[in-house]
Amino acid sequence: MDVALDRLQITDTIALTGMRGRFATAGGLDGSFEARLNGGTQVRGSVVPQNGRSAVRITSADAGGVLRSAGLLQQVVGGDLSLTLLPVGSGGHLMVA
Repeated sequence: MDVALDRLQITDTIALTGMRGRFATAGGLDGSFEARLNGGTQVRGSVVPQNGRSAVRITSADAGGVLRSAGLLQQVVGGDLSLTLLPVGSGGHLMVA
C-alpha cells in the first residue's frame, strides 16, 4: 500500500509531517517511508515485522537537525542519525537498540 499523510502524530510533541511511504501487510507491516520531523528535518525510516509487532529504524543525514526539530536540544549541528526501536512487553512499548 502507498501511504501519503500530511501528519502522523507520534507523541504529544513529535509528529512526522509530509510522510510518504510504501508498505506491505502480508505477515505484518513491512516497508519504508520519508517524512519531516515536526515539519523540519528530513528523516527516512523502515518498519519490519518482529514477533507479531513492528520494529522501526529511523535515519537522517542531520542528527543535530533531528534533535532541534524534536525540541530536545538547540545547540547541536550535523552528524548522522540511526535509531532502532524494538518492541518490548505489551501495550506498544518500544526500546532503543
